[in-house]
Amino acid sequence: GQLIVPGGIGGMGWGAPAAAAAKLVHPGKRITCLAGDGGFMMTMPVLTTCVQQDLPIVVVVANNRGLGMVRDNLKAARIAVDFETTHLKPDHPRAEIVSCSVSDGLMTIAFPWRGEVVSAMRGLLRSPAVGKIAANLKFEDRWCRAKLGIGVRNWRWDTVVAAHVLDNRPEIASVKFQSYVLLGQPDYSSHLSGYLKSRNGGGNEPNRAREIDLPSLLLYNSLDSLLEWKIAHIQAEQMGASLT
Repeated sequence: GQLIVPGGIGGMGWGAPAAAAAKLVHPGKRITCLAGDGGFMMTMPVLTTCVQQDLPIVVVVANNRGLGMVRDNLKAARIAVDFETTHLKPDHPRAEIVSCSVSDGLMTIAFPWRGEVVSAMRGLLRSPAVGKIAANLKFEDRWCRAKLGIGVRNWRWDTVVAAHVLDNRPEIASVKFQSYVLLGQPDYSSHLSGYLKSRNGGGNEPNRAREIDLPSLLLYNSLDSLLEWKIAHIQAEQMGASLT
């Protein structure tokens, strides 16, 4: 027998077309394809070609409950997640998530919290395949429990906790301070700080986040998650820890 594999290419849906090609080259041999259900679905129409060209092949389809290559590659994935909200705490009946940003260190996406993105984020936040990073993760986790009815799975790093572990002096653990010290990031938030603080300083009092023009809010939100991702990786290196 002979085993034919795609080698290091790792193309998805490769198996069935490759089996058809092998049958063309070796019409006298029995050709058996082993494929996952997701990969087979991508190129299943090749069976029509096999019928048209009289290429009898055997296809064994495994229900492995996902796209295996994608799942395996995501095991090392880490994203930073950051919310902008109308209140510090989610308990007030009018408390809302205004926007969200997600960063993997190379690409950062910020978006208003509405429509189909909410259900998409629910799935991402519940996924055990992707590690999550935040600054003061109990904030995002509490909002997820209150507004999405879920707990975030696979938290990997809290930059605020790590900052306290590395240096326990007060008032140095914020993203703004840490990003300045570790990355040289200049101020990007002071022009918005008055809008983001609760009016009376209480956790259940509203802020003025919805008064910020959307491009400015999303830029601020995106910088938070991007910087959290970068800070987390620097902290992990300083502590000799792993984020995976």
